[in-house]
Amino acid sequence: MSDDTTSGLITTLKDWRVAVMLLLVVFSVVSIYVIPPGISNGMTGNLQLGLDLEGGSWIQLSFQSEVVRFDTDENPEAFAARIGEALDAEVFLFEEDRLEIRAPFTREELEPVFAENGGSIVTYENGVSKDTADQIKLILENKVNNLGTKDARINTITGLNGGVTQYIRLELAGVDIATAQEIVGAQGKFEIRIQTIGNETEHVLYGDSIKSVSTPTQSPPGSDVWGVGFTLSQEGAVAFREAANTHGATSNPDAHEIMMLLDDEIVYSASLNPPQLAAELKTAPVRELRATTGAGEEGLEDAKKLEIHLRAGALPVDVQIAGSGTVSASLGEHFKVMSVIAGILASWLLLPRYTTGIVNRRLCFR
Repeated sequence: MSDDTTSGLITTLKDWRVAVMLLLVVFSVVSIYVIPPGISNGMTGNLQLGLDLEGGSWIQLSFQSEVVRFDTDENPEAFAARIGEALDAEVFLFEEDRLEIRAPFTREELEPVFAENGGSIVTYENGVSKDTADQIKLILENKVNNLGTKDARINTITGLNGGVTQYIRLELAGVDIATAQEIVGAQGKFEIRIQTIGNETEHVLYGDSIKSVSTPTQSPPGSDVWGVGFTLSQEGAVAFREAANTHGATSNPDAHEIMMLLDDEIVYSASLNPPQLAAELKTAPVRELRATTGAGEEGLEDAKKLEIHLRAGALPVDVQIAGSGTVSASLGEHFKVMSVIAGILASWLLLPRYTTGIVNRRLCFR
């Protein structure tokens, strides 16, 4: 190596921009390979390589639901309730003039129903509202995390107007297509138990007794207290009443809390409240129940989580696979090799030019 080359290299290394770059490179290597669990992850360290580099599967889901903008002279909430009863489907009013119908119907099937109930359809789109899409995304993320799947990407795809989410796409690195389909359809074991004596509990009912779950709401309306309403089947309501009376929850609610478990972990626990619920259960089954989670933003977040638990991982809207595919591990390895080669070539081509540029600029100023 000539003296001029050595001098140019030393001058380059003294430049503050080069020093910062080298520090960042060192920090990157440390964060990838030294900080746990990078040490135990081999060549990949803490990097999330993604589908292209790791191989795996992708699934694109479409929703069996519609978003309808309507026009009516009736009260919107009352109108939505009548539409839900007429269709025997869950209908969600998320704007003053927009409904989310959580069942597959064509526009031609809906128009006479709307007309019979004093309304008309203005626009019709397949898909779900943004809130429902966010909820579905959160449920799928929880499923992926609970199954220990890493390097997962879940994205929503909206229509041209940006208001209706039409698809959701899952990319699962290192996962075969059969496992990816199982993740989408997996449900947990939801159970309600009642506290008997001390820390002992007794089984009351399983998740199949829950027929519907509402979105988080404030009760009474306008207050800051959040909760989630849910409806039991007739058999579930009878079992709940018998357990509450047998184990003393109706006579001494504070000593006999109602516990909700998902996959044998307690996700909610509270006594019967308000007091009139305990009094009503003494005489008859109650199908409509509500779990209160607290006030403010924390209460709202807890209500959103509880809604997911009550559904036991079931999506609020039925979905079907609109497309799927796989990227082979061998192709992913090829992409890794080519990425490394491209990085080496870029460094080899750019560094000498950068070094010469710095030396020339310093010579010009002398």
